[in-house]
Amino acid sequence: MLLVLPQHYVLGINNTQSLPRKIYFIHKNKMPGPEGYVVFTKDTQGILPSGTQFIKQVVGVAGDVVRIENATAYINDKCMGKIKAKTKEGKRLSAGYTGEIPKGFAFVWTSHTDSFDSRYAQMGLIHEDEIIGVAYPLW
Repeated sequence: MLLVLPQHYVLGINNTQSLPRKIYFIHKNKMPGPEGYVVFTKDTQGILPSGTQFIKQVVGVAGDVVRIENATAYINDKCMGKIKAKTKEGKRLSAGYTGEIPKGFAFVWTSHTDSFDSRYAQMGLIHEDEIIGVAYPLW
């Protein structure tokens, strides 16, 4: 089978357990809406190699409020999960951003207990300049 896609579209593969789907249709240069999936790159302060691309769900946008209490992250009082002290590889993690999410930023997340996402300072909020495009789960 041959799949030809215009330059603004690619297929992406999630090779971790962080998301329930493995294959994503990616529309590059498009901005996500709330609850959509986004593809981005992020400097993770040594947690993962530079240039790593991520697929995460947008669960917080400008105006939403992030709060951390008892090592648990909340967005607008909705629980987003526990914050762990270390990665599975033993790298130290710390709690992420708290306060109102500013314009041009998003809080990204996945429901997996070991997800490395905006709950952690080493990931933080995602700026619109870091976004590659929107991901649509296929399989």
